[in-house]
Amino acid sequence: MEEIIRIPESRIGLIIGEGGKVKTELQKSFGAKLTINEDGTVEITSEEGLNIYKMKKAVEGIARGLSLEIVLNLCDDDYDLEIIHLEEILGKNKNVLNRYKSRLIGSDGRIKKILEKKTGTDIAIHGKTVAILGKFEDIADAKSAIEMILQGNDFNSVFATLDNRVR
Repeated sequence: MEEIIRIPESRIGLIIGEGGKVKTELQKSFGAKLTINEDGTVEITSEEGLNIYKMKKAVEGIARGLSLEIVLNLCDDDYDLEIIHLEEILGKNKNVLNRYKSRLIGSDGRIKKILEKKTGTDIAIHGKTVAILGKFEDIADAKSAIEMILQGNDFNSVFATLDNRVR
């Protein structure tokens, strides 16, 4: 079986890693072969469809700013990666996108860190996307909180909602 995905050319080095270490670790951990082309196309091959699915998610996660250590959690069947495409929610206006990305990050990354802590997820904000990696139920909570922030809700009500869900 094979799957072909596209990543930004500027992110190819992250997938390969120094001396090919990241690529080698991904292949070993997910049981799939990676072929990375200079144009940003990535071919993933394996006999197992699940291995391809997990490898695809891992490559997408790294391309969006998550570390190798974080994406290796995808080896566990309880973990997944969800990507929110900000343009689908906010439109294509760069000023609007930047304003809401800044809201999601907060001063010194404070808001992002609180969201990660309260939901038990890892979040990467890169380009026009937000990547959330975690357990399925935790991803749902993080996605809901992010959507609330994107709708303009104040942080206290977002965090209170998360606290109530945890209870």
